[in-house]
Amino acid sequence: MTQFLNTAQFILLLFLLMLSTQIQAQVSDDFESGTTANWTSEGDGALFLSPNFGNPGASITVDDNVTGDINYSFAPAKYLGDWLTNVTPSDSISLDIYVDSSDPDLITDIPIFQILGPGGRATALDGVTVPTNQWNRIKVSLDSTEWVIEEGNWEAILSNVTQLRIRSEYIVGGEDVYLDNVLLSISPVRFTFTDTICSTFEDSTFEGWNFEDAGALTIDTAFGNPGLGIEIRDRSSVLSQAIAPAKFYGDWTALLDSGYLSFDLNIDNRSNGSLLDKPYLVRLSGNGAVAEVRPPDSILNLAIDQWYTFTFLIDSSVWTMQSGTWDSLITSVQEVRLEFEFILGNERASFDNFCLVPRVSPTTRTDEWKTQPAVRLAPNPANGFFTAIASDAPIQKITLYDLRGRLIPSSITYSAQEARVSTSYQGLTIVQIETTKGILNKKILLQ
Repeated sequence: MTQFLNTAQFILLLFLLMLSTQIQAQVSDDFESGTTANWTSEGDGALFLSPNFGNPGASITVDDNVTGDINYSFAPAKYLGDWLTNVTPSDSISLDIYVDSSDPDLITDIPIFQILGPGGRATALDGVTVPTNQWNRIKVSLDSTEWVIEEGNWEAILSNVTQLRIRSEYIVGGEDVYLDNVLLSISPVRFTFTDTICSTFEDSTFEGWNFEDAGALTIDTAFGNPGLGIEIRDRSSVLSQAIAPAKFYGDWTALLDSGYLSFDLNIDNRSNGSLLDKPYLVRLSGNGAVAEVRPPDSILNLAIDQWYTFTFLIDSSVWTMQSGTWDSLITSVQEVRLEFEFILGNERASFDNFCLVPRVSPTTRTDEWKTQPAVRLAPNPANGFFTAIASDAPIQKITLYDLRGRLIPSSITYSAQEARVSTSYQGLTIVQIETTKGILNKKILLQ
């Protein structure tokens, strides 16, 4: 009898263990926590929680302002990372969708799902019609035959998914789209940041960036540094802010001491107003901790009516803790927020090249606003070769990356405060420049 009980207990334990493993081996959201669970949206609508209209319970809703921009919802960081390690052809992505509209004019030529990363881009369920005014379960297998590989290859895409985007617009006219019960049947392996990751906006989208209290938002060739960038118009009586997409969130431990955050900003002071007393320029949040950084006015002024590259080391000495501890924050960064309000009056912010970069030589560590190097690239655009010219410090090293953070082969000749760079690569390129006064990223178009 004892032996039977032991065997039965063992079988029960094994079953519970298998059940636990099965439950843990997936990522899901049903929005019953009373929050949007860090989902964000892009387009002409806004994403918010609908506490009483789910399937059942709560859901998230994206409304449609009918201005022409297609709405998309972006999954939070827990859905991103290495899918390849745990995936099988029977795994899937699924969710419930409710399209609230009486307009019969359907949109059918846009995929419902998109996944992308350094390895390329794939889409699924292009041309699928979603019936209106009812809950619909939408599901796609993670078998490559169910997807259209638009760039790269399937294994490379799944090895590092940095964006999961779900279409949230299905009607030519106005509508409200409700999303509920999202399920990714695998548990992605989250990466530490050991390679450069950027938003350069060269795919003509906001790449999952979310904006609060901003006026009109535009992507156009006039607003990049160079190429495409985002223009953020001022909205009266509020502070415009930008929130980074999920691909930048997670464990930043690998960035400590030698890594940095950087971005390009140009504030068009249209009203000739004076500088606003900003509470912060960048705020990091996570694990109940908040850290902020605000350069002095002399540095903030450098972004007025010209492009300026802000660079901040991921080092506790650079950031001011508002709550919690630096150690707890850096192991789980869950939000990066930038405040783009600079002027007491009307202004326009142009924003480009937001990057997390782990490749800084420890010998060049220092506060950005004390050492921002001044470097220009000429010519730009360039055909096969260009020159980096530093006005205030010798150039120590130049490294080229494509827009997905991959190293570009190049030949570089250094002389005094110049470096001549030649490469056969064509396309927009991130040029990482190290001088004795610091490090910055610049963008160049190679033809």
